[in-house]
Amino acid sequence: TGCNYLAANGADSVPALAERVRLKFGLTDDTAPRFFVVEHILLRAVPEDAVNALPFLAAASRADPFSLQLSFVFPAALQHLAPLVETVAREEAPAHLVAHIAWLEQEPFAAFAEAYRTWLTALRHYWLADRLGLDPDAADAGADAVEAL
Repeated sequence: TGCNYLAANGADSVPALAERVRLKFGLTDDTAPRFFVVEHILLRAVPEDAVNALPFLAAASRADPFSLQLSFVFPAALQHLAPLVETVAREEAPAHLVAHIAWLEQEPFAAFAEAYRTWLTALRHYWLADRLGLDPDAADAGADAVEAL
């Protein structure tokens, strides 16, 4: 479902699942509405988050709210196609994953897109620099990360 988030273009990478859904809708050019696939496992807290005094997800509906789940985030402009979009998204998602779907109006969608991209960049930096001791600005940092793992 995912992509190489450690690659230099990690924040701009499109997961294979999103690409399949996009192509199934015939959205073949850059002018088509964009949507996001968020892998919940990437949202899991990192060890450095332990310094936060507040309980993290104290009221979560599942014992593990991160594993085996993903969320599709679509712009509300496509909501008139909701039954079709939701059916295709769930059909294309791997059977072992729970697929959640969110619809956001234009402004919140733009804010989400920017925040998600910023977060993916920060996550990449965290894994490369803080966890693996690699230079995230090096062109081959993603390949070095694979070798380091």
